[in-house]
Amino acid sequence: MLSRTSLRAGNQLLRMQPVSVARVSCFSTSRTVLSAPSQASQDAEAELLATVKAGIKEAMKAKDTLTSTVLRSIVSEHQYSGKQKGNQVSKVSKLITKAIARRKDTAKQFRAAKPPREDLAEQEEKEAAILEKFLPKN
Repeated sequence: MLSRTSLRAGNQLLRMQPVSVARVSCFSTSRTVLSAPSQASQDAEAELLATVKAGIKEAMKAKDTLTSTVLRSIVSEHQYSGKQKGNQVSKVSKLITKAIARRKDTAKQFRAAKPPREDLAEQEEKEAAILEKFLPKN
């Protein structure tokens, strides 16, 4: 039987990093395996987030409100996802791709509207182009 101090230490270790749970079957038994995300993917996401934050600073210095607003929305979504799902934070690259798709879809809807709103469609496409600059190349 485990003591309370060892259980507390184990719980603290689990809180430190997001953990994914997998079910492993071996012969006639099955057990739950905990695995942390790879360090390389965490480093890449942290670097991408730092790049986005640096982009916000550059846009603010250049007084480019469009770029700073778009990038702030990505940082905001990232922080919100961390608060919603507990310790699991959405990947920044996934947030950027979702935001690009959302903006392209919105631009398409503005063009299909009666009467078409070309000004708003162009605005959405500019925002998508800004986000595409920050998307990592695979």
